[in-house]
Amino acid sequence: MNLAEEPYLSIQGEGVMTGIPCVFVRVQGCSVHCAWCDTSYTWKFRKHLQREPKDVVSNVRALDATTIILTGGEPLEQDLHELQNLVILAAEVGVITHVETSGLGLCDDIQVEGLTPKFEFLNLCAFNTISWKPGIDKTFDWTRVMQIGNALKAGSFQYKFVVDIDNIQDIVRKVAGYIDPSVQVVIQPDTSKVKSNEELGDLGEEFINLYREKHLYWRKIRFMDRLHYRMWGNEKLR
Repeated sequence: MNLAEEPYLSIQGEGVMTGIPCVFVRVQGCSVHCAWCDTSYTWKFRKHLQREPKDVVSNVRALDATTIILTGGEPLEQDLHELQNLVILAAEVGVITHVETSGLGLCDDIQVEGLTPKFEFLNLCAFNTISWKPGIDKTFDWTRVMQIGNALKAGSFQYKFVVDIDNIQDIVRKVAGYIDPSVQVVIQPDTSKVKSNEELGDLGEEFINLYREKHLYWRKIRFMDRLHYRMWGNEKLR
């Protein structure tokens, strides 16, 4: 596996798993280049730290953790066979894996019956996060969102949409129109733009208005801040 840094113990700061102690396994290399990314040092594809999946699992166990957050970079641009081995080896010792991805490749590789074999390891994971900022993230296509949701195992993933005050209305309305109400959705602030408590409050107020306007009470949708950003900013290894 091509890592950007050694695995490290921290707290999950995003999504419905916020607050869980976990080991971040951050891979090197990503061609998506989201404008809101706070780990752009992982974008370049280069041999940095080469580690075998079994060694990564040993590292995780040494840190007394039971959860891996596999992130990047873009995990789905790595050697998928190695990622599958990591997930399987971790599960054998009681460690669960969460994958954080832009969904790169999934939209173009879904069969009618679900995931193709090379992506099937995602359904072995305890949880997956598909993150987008529509209009900026070039991998995003609203017309394919539902296909990903149907292909991934029910209850095993969340959609995470990164928003600011200029696009939250459009994104939440599209969520209401395209995404199955049983799928977990997280609306998260773009902290490159939403920095102060006042700006976060304005964004939250707009979400409440949309929640009522679009009758979202019957959906699994949450507005959540980035806990680790509020605690440590963009400090590395946090």
